Amino acid sequence: MAISRYASWLKSDTDEIFFWHHLPENNVKNAAIIIISPIGPEYMSCHRSIKLLAEKIALSGIHCIRYDAIGMGNSSGNLEDPGIWDKWIDSPQKIRTYLKNQFNISEIIFIGLRSGCLILSEAIRTAQIKTAVFWHPQIKGAAYIRSTQLLDSVLYKKTHASETTTMEGGGYPVSSELQNNIRDTTLSSEHYRYIENALIIETKGATKKSKLNEILMSAGIKTELTHLDGLDNMIKQVTLSEIPHSNIEFIQNWITQLDIPKLANPHNDEDIDSDYSNPEYKESVININANRKLFGILTTPNNNEKDLLVIFVNTGAAHHAGPNHIHVDTARSLIKYGVTTFRIDISNLGDSANNYEIDPPQEYPLNAASDINIAIEYINTLLPHKSIVLCGISAGAHNIFHAALTSSCERLRKIILINPETYYYHSEHTLLSSGNPQPEIDQLYYQKQFFNYKKWLSLITHPSKLYNIASFAFIFIIKKVQQLALKMLNSVNIKIRTALENDILLLGDKNIALALIYSEGDPGHQILMSQAARTIKNHRQKNLYASIQIHNADHTFSSMRSRKDLYEAIAQSVNKT
Repeated sequence: MAISRYASWLKSDTDEIFFWHHLPENNVKNAAIIIISPIGPEYMSCHRSIKLLAEKIALSGIHCIRYDAIGMGNSSGNLEDPGIWDKWIDSPQKIRTYLKNQFNISEIIFIGLRSGCLILSEAIRTAQIKTAVFWHPQIKGAAYIRSTQLLDSVLYKKTHASETTTMEGGGYPVSSELQNNIRDTTLSSEHYRYIENALIIETKGATKKSKLNEILMSAGIKTELTHLDGLDNMIKQVTLSEIPHSNIEFIQNWITQLDIPKLANPHNDEDIDSDYSNPEYKESVININANRKLFGILTTPNNNEKDLLVIFVNTGAAHHAGPNHIHVDTARSLIKYGVTTFRIDISNLGDSANNYEIDPPQEYPLNAASDINIAIEYINTLLPHKSIVLCGISAGAHNIFHAALTSSCERLRKIILINPETYYYHSEHTLLSSGNPQPEIDQLYYQKQFFNYKKWLSLITHPSKLYNIASFAFIFIIKKVQQLALKMLNSVNIKIRTALENDILLLGDKNIALALIYSEGDPGHQILMSQAARTIKNHRQKNLYASIQIHNADHTFSSMRSRKDLYEAIAQSVNKT
């Protein structure tokens, strides 16, 4: 059975809900499923699994919509906006009305995943739906808040649990108002007076006696409870996240067995608008139909538009919204400077993924540079007057570095590398290979820990750790000897350059400037100084290189303060292009 899909925004009062609609093309049933995604860090980890579930549901002849909660992904708003909890609760009903008006669909099924079940339980108070799926449900909002506080205490040593301040939320802020809203929410029986059928999927590690199952059964709801593996691996860091295929297959089969009639007189989607505007900017869906199809979002200022465009590429395996919403927030913050932006998913990541059942997401895919150059060529054709800047974080920095080296676009003016962990990724580095960043990473670690007495005590009580230090010292000495030898040869006009120096010179020949933004403790700057200090010095004098350090920031800027500093640093670098 064939399916199609499109992305758009749905107006919800003063906000815009970004959504993907997966449409069946044959044997269409008079039902649609709305997937309510997790909030917070699990949103990014579960994206790939939710996308696959939506496509499987459409293959069963049922319309399916997955959407970004307001303040997350490509939807409008901010997580710290007042009243955001009420907006989240109202969103499924807005989407339901859209499906009824646009496609003549009357039967709606909600699927909540993790904390999305908390939203589901409140949304069905007014949405008279008959069927709901609770996928690894978060039963109590108070438990969600406690786990978020615990995450903060691990990530930010100075953070304390508080009901009066905004929690960092591991990169997804939770205001005191939102904390109270979530804390007061639980999957209680009073919510379910319209429900007739329910599916509960809990992890195999959970108790066989489900409190939620008891609540639903006591309310007279026909309920099926099953225990499946997959949750723990699905909610891991994005690069490590695994799709729980058994869960998706079970949900698809359970829904297929429901008694749903075919859809009579279906409406079509010919009038669907794929962009939205507000007084400051317009955002548009972009589909690049090249050899590998790419998806992206173009953000264009309404006023004082400059001839400058920034392309944001995936950070590792995270999709185009960026870790901790960085790409979206940066794109919208650059509007006040008149800068157009384009955030993309390279192939097999985010919403450009097509073979995700077979191919796992990769941080450093072999096709990354060519995909980025496809996007550059597309933008250069669409907006030929724009000068182009590439921006990437972590693995994204590595990928844009290599895209710039191979690009033939004369309008590419700058690359902004943010916290690159390596400039040359190889799956099997040797300790002494020139591209291996581990010596610089180790050097930064030992410098940071040198005055930590607890580390010295640990060393005394665990002598085996001396081996690690001895290995580091050995490699460090060899690296220093190599650097000294290169300096001596250069001093007598025997020019021997590292690979990194040669590539930076190549960028200079193309008149492509290099900017580095880095956190304390990240190796990107250390690697440059270790392997290309002389070239960097010369490029700085020619205004082809600049660097900015962000203090008190982790690798993906999960604290609000560090993200604010990052946005200012990116704006400063872009405006100097």
